[in-house]
Amino acid sequence: MSGQNGDERVRCRDLLIVLLIAVLVAVMCGGLYFLVEKTDWRDHSQPPQYSISITGVAGLDVDDVAGDRHPTLSPVFNLTLRISNTRDEYQACVPELSMASVFYGDAFLGKGSVGAFCAEAKGEREGRARVWGQDVALPRFLRDQLAGELQRGDAAVDVVLKMPSGCNMVSCFDTVLICKARIRGGPPSLMSVSVVKSQH
Repeated sequence: MSGQNGDERVRCRDLLIVLLIAVLVAVMCGGLYFLVEKTDWRDHSQPPQYSISITGVAGLDVDDVAGDRHPTLSPVFNLTLRISNTRDEYQACVPELSMASVFYGDAFLGKGSVGAFCAEAKGEREGRARVWGQDVALPRFLRDQLAGELQRGDAAVDVVLKMPSGCNMVSCFDTVLICKARIRGGPPSLMSVSVVKSQH
């Protein structure tokens, strides 16, 4: 008789342990679901955004581009680079040795260095750069195309910002930001970001 009572107590104890484990598992799964599904991770995981606007241009008027009076161009672009770091927990920077280049239809127009600056966490910051070219030769079809766009007021160029992003034991890498920016007027252009192996 006592043996049967002992067996029943063991079974009850085992059943209670199983139920307790089931409850703990359910609570853990529910907590994990809440953490994954209900928490807004985007405020902490979004990378900073970079944008560029052209605030001034010289040497690239219609008279400079159209016709044969100027066989080469010597353009100068004043750029404003903006970092929006409102969704990042850390600084976002344009480091030393960064370079900006301007192209039109794959034709090089100029380049220039960009001074280092940083946007603090959840902040914004602007930096400025001057990009220039000397005696740049554009193919005739590109000059005609650019002259037409300048006359219509919708001319745009490709701006490339190359920033050193570090080295490992094998090679170095650059962060490359690219956008198409209006030559005169228009809102800042958001830049797309990629990381490439440095060619230096």
